Amino acid sequence: MLFVKKYGCLCLLLACATSSCCSTMAIKAVKIVVPAESGLNTPECAIHDEKADIYIVSNINGNPLGKDKAGFISRVAPSGKILELKWIDGSAEGITLNAPKGLAIVGDTLYAADVNAVRKFDRVSGKPTGVIELKGSSFLNDLASGPDGKVYVSDSGGGGGKDAPRTDAVYEISPDDSVKALSKGEEVPSPNGLLVTDNGLLVCTWDSGELLWARAREGRERLVAKLPKNQLDGIVVDKDGSLLITSWAGECVYRFKFPEGTTVAIEGLKEPADPGWDAKRGRLLIPHFKEHKLTIITP
Repeated sequence: MLFVKKYGCLCLLLACATSSCCSTMAIKAVKIVVPAESGLNTPECAIHDEKADIYIVSNINGNPLGKDKAGFISRVAPSGKILELKWIDGSAEGITLNAPKGLAIVGDTLYAADVNAVRKFDRVSGKPTGVIELKGSSFLNDLASGPDGKVYVSDSGGGGGKDAPRTDAVYEISPDDSVKALSKGEEVPSPNGLLVTDNGLLVCTWDSGELLWARAREGRERLVAKLPKNQLDGIVVDKDGSLLITSWAGECVYRFKFPEGTTVAIEGLKEPADPGWDAKRGRLLIPHFKEHKLTIITP
């Protein structure tokens, strides 16, 4: 059953998410599948580099928590053609990239969440430009950026092993690379996908299947909605201001809009990981974690 908390500004929130959600060009419905044969391997996140007009895909290529320098990042054309499979290659000399997950772009810097660090690369050349170590983290997952240059990263917890303390948290990284925790522990349990909005940072959770505010404000409930099924991975906002949220348990993409609530936008998806949004074409980019493919689709 869907449970929705009402907020006076939620409609505005969805309309004003900092991701570009409107386009002046006509939207043509498409479905393009970049297959496993292309070389993608455990793709976890896909984003649209609007300046270059290409898609960037993170590939874990092994253990999601392994520090094995096996990860890589691909560049894919909107047509689905692989432009550079290992554009950033963790096995290459001078590059450290283990199990990249969430991606975000700020200016000409590409950020990648990598186990317990956030790595920085030049958006154009792919060359490494820095690293931000997050002490005490174990499972850095999604990334999101705001118009002020701040970057947010979720730690889904549980990366330290079965008997290790959980490290669930949401962190804020300032332009000077300083880090502070917005929430920790049971405040936002098993946080995964993130979305920056004008009214705060939204988080979707893996275990409980909830939409939450990363930080509670006075007079505002933290819970926004509980979705029909859990294992929520990523969240974007579409051209109509609706939230699109991937769910492994539901094998689908949910569409959430206030006050209508939740509907299924796309079904029949296996392990839909952290999605991206191509505002220019009105397309959703869905990596399939275990099927090693990328679906590019008009929702």
